[in-house]
Amino acid sequence: MNDPLNYNEKKVSEGVAQLIMASGFGCDIENLNTSQKLQRFQHNISQTQKIRTKALHIFISFLPEDKISHDSMHELARKYIDRIGFAEQPYLIYQHNDTHHPHLHIVTTPIKQDGTTINLHNIGSRLSNPARQALETEYHLIKANGRSQETEAHASMNTIISNTIDNYKFTSLVEFNAILREHGIIADPGKPGSFMHKHGGLQYFRVDDKGRKTGKPIKSSKFLGKPTLARITRKFQPNSFAKNAYQKKVQEKIVNILQHTQSLQALNQQLKNANIGCYIEYNRQAEITDISFIDHRSKTVYHSTELGLTTDQVIHAGQQRSPVSKPTIASSNRSYEYPVSLYSTKDFLINQFALLLTSQPQSEGMAGDTNQKKKKKKKLNR
Repeated sequence: MNDPLNYNEKKVSEGVAQLIMASGFGCDIENLNTSQKLQRFQHNISQTQKIRTKALHIFISFLPEDKISHDSMHELARKYIDRIGFAEQPYLIYQHNDTHHPHLHIVTTPIKQDGTTINLHNIGSRLSNPARQALETEYHLIKANGRSQETEAHASMNTIISNTIDNYKFTSLVEFNAILREHGIIADPGKPGSFMHKHGGLQYFRVDDKGRKTGKPIKSSKFLGKPTLARITRKFQPNSFAKNAYQKKVQEKIVNILQHTQSLQALNQQLKNANIGCYIEYNRQAEITDISFIDHRSKTVYHSTELGLTTDQVIHAGQQRSPVSKPTIASSNRSYEYPVSLYSTKDFLINQFALLLTSQPQSEGMAGDTNQKKKKKKKLNR
């Protein structure tokens, strides 16, 4: 909760944002300080230790061409919150004026006062998109499918990157990218020796199913919270301590899947059923070098060696005559070099496994060609 709240409060202190609404705080917004805002959210969050996602940071943007008054904008935000099921939750709405287009930020929590939580599973397709479409019509806004692909892609990436930083426990750029790749995004530090690499820069790309970059890069400074390499790196140490608490449980879950897997198809399905993603790294010879697992329930990422597993044990699951023995947990404090090339897929090892072993990786690594055909992405939130 600290990150989204502090981000918006910092914008207010810089004079480029203002708090326009506070619901569920019991007083007028001019009487609220940052500490009181945090305490109100913590009251709900403290009711349970089981919920991993404690904060929700929603970004609503409007085009300069949208003819909407400030009052209507604020009314629209209230209706949007109601339609996605958060009307009874404490929430803050900030209006930002630091870009060429008007936009709002909503900070809230899915945890209710009784310790239960609002279901966030597929909330984009279930509730957010229908709410957005209805409000676009009601307020005569330019519809999202009529906006430029570049604008839509940027807004969608904004949401994904922000939620990844706020909610996931990654301890390296590779782990950060493992999460982003499941959403078709990658953070690129540039080629070793380049100006961007020397100065700790990051730029973000959309990537296709084979990990190839599509469209133009977007600098980290253009995104919510400016997710530079320096900001990402500051998360590593606290995230390392946090993810150690889940390591044994995640290991047991993955080992159990490997022990009871009879085929690659079964492995794929069981990983998905357990809400686990997989991230594969390979070299220029198309040889698999590393495998990482993303446990979306605990919001943690582990390299296979951290779980005491070899790449062969994972790749040949279901083909082994003897079951996978329970490994010894290794240390989570790993450091990664930027890989030569990266590969990941949600449907791990089924549709892409054969392709992975035969395809040619990018000769330019992470800083490959950016002039490929753009891939249109559907926006989750306006």
